[in-house]
Amino acid sequence: MAPHEKPSKYGGEQQGELSPLFGEKANLNGVSDPSTPDGEYSSKYDKYGLLSSRRLWTVAVVIVVIVTVILGFVQEEEESELEYVGPYKAKEIQKGDDFFSFYDFNEGADNPGSGGINDYVSYERAKEIGILNVTSDGSVYMGSAPSGADKSFKRQSIRLEGKTRFDRGLFVIDLDHMPAGCGAWPAFWLSDDEDWPNGGEIDMVEGINYQSKVKTALHTAAQCSMFNQFPQKVRTGTWEWAAGIYNRWSGIPDNKTLVETDNCWVSSPHQWTNQGCVTVSDQDDTLGVPLNKNGGGVFVMEWDPDNGYIRSWAFTPHNTVPENLVQALATADDKDESKRVAPDS
Repeated sequence: MAPHEKPSKYGGEQQGELSPLFGEKANLNGVSDPSTPDGEYSSKYDKYGLLSSRRLWTVAVVIVVIVTVILGFVQEEEESELEYVGPYKAKEIQKGDDFFSFYDFNEGADNPGSGGINDYVSYERAKEIGILNVTSDGSVYMGSAPSGADKSFKRQSIRLEGKTRFDRGLFVIDLDHMPAGCGAWPAFWLSDDEDWPNGGEIDMVEGINYQSKVKTALHTAAQCSMFNQFPQKVRTGTWEWAAGIYNRWSGIPDNKTLVETDNCWVSSPHQWTNQGCVTVSDQDDTLGVPLNKNGGGVFVMEWDPDNGYIRSWAFTPHNTVPENLVQALATADDKDESKRVAPDS
């Protein structure tokens, strides 16, 4: 499927541990907390992020719950070449109590595009009402709660925005559980909100309600169509379909024509507004309830502007993660560059 440090101001009593993906044993068998409802999120995450040169920051949003963790890698570069030059170097490893130091908490109402039902709260408020926690093993938990006294909103939730801006890299998200169910919108995005959509947006992980196949989407300005760019033989997954688009002349919805969503332009006339180009996994356990039953999984996105591609992968359950990727993550923080392992493409 085709698919950025400030001192921490958030304290915590528990001591987080290194995620399994970075542990010496590289044990990838994540265990989902059976007490966590499908409308909440729990992760033993380390997210590994890749990004290179169009400045984007990370945003994690979920209508019922917000989930985010990032690990960033920066590709070793040589000024004389614009091609892949080897292993990735760890840029950010977000885990345990340090996790929240990589993010700002957005506060206030969500935007109309999300239905306007969430009241996003601060770190302190989230701790107070029990929708945020870091467990003793380093797992990051985020959930949501009823609106409380302010009845103008239906839920109190969390929206995090990354402090670091990236322009290329390899991003990896390791999670045990994600929100699922009617009204849930689990998502992990990279976006340039200061110049959107010209700066682009990469939705690395996204889905809604009871969908079971994860999606990766791009949202851009005009002149970014993927039509005939990726033959089926060089990719997995499929394009999402658009139907019921209103005829611009008659105003009548066309429910007979199905259109592949291969145009990333947010105002493409043959797709829903801001639908973008959307690819759908061919695995039926990469999102929601099936993913949670399997104990989560690992999601990877590679952004390489020099070679002109964005690629994404979903590995579920955890025991399907390639050993080469495990080794690449385990050695990415090694000061000895010769010991770093390059992930397979």
